[in-house]
Amino acid sequence: MRPITKGEWPIGPDGHPIDFFEHGEARPELIQRIGDYCSYCEMHLPYLHVEHMQPKGVVPGVALNWNNFLLACPSCNSIKGHAYLNINDYYWPDTHNTHLLFDFLPGGIVVMKSGYSADIDTTRVENTFKLTGLGRYAHNTTIDDRRWLKRKEAEDKAVLVALHYYVSCGMPESYIPSIVSMATGSGFLSVWMKVFESYPEVQDALIEGFAGTYPNCLTGNINRL
Repeated sequence: MRPITKGEWPIGPDGHPIDFFEHGEARPELIQRIGDYCSYCEMHLPYLHVEHMQPKGVVPGVALNWNNFLLACPSCNSIKGHAYLNINDYYWPDTHNTHLLFDFLPGGIVVMKSGYSADIDTTRVENTFKLTGLGRYAHNTTIDDRRWLKRKEAEDKAVLVALHYYVSCGMPESYIPSIVSMATGSGFLSVWMKVFESYPEVQDALIEGFAGTYPNCLTGNINRL
């Protein structure tokens, strides 16, 4: 799960925080700051829902609150649902270093990592993993849920790029911008980071290339301290 830096409440031309009259008005600001990627599964889509971390129908005052907004694909949004959440039972991509939580296996599969540092609560990791069904693939998902297939497509492209477009050519620095361009067009930063985990120069460029990615995500602190 890509950790993002969403930033403070947007300021309008009058120098005051923007008043949102409906939550969809926040979409352009969110996309400008964190790109058009689902904040949960990382899929790249031309249209994303403005998603409420705490569902807007259950807690008064959060429906138009910038601090409660993320972007979500239809699958993550619908699976997460509208039930009340204890926010502190989960890790969130805009406040935690969620890059530390999951591993990305061949075939578009996401799993919880086998070991965590002492500052990571494994129950919160499991809750976060289940919140939007990140572990669903092949036999345990629906025909409309194409997240794992799109993740696999991104993985296949990243592997091809790594082996044939970068490593086999001697890892020229001049190729890195093209790699970043292909990655940002396909989405799933975490997949590209996994494929290029032995190439820190590419990882650094990927982090910078995906708008709004928490710049210190390769560090080991879940709380971004």
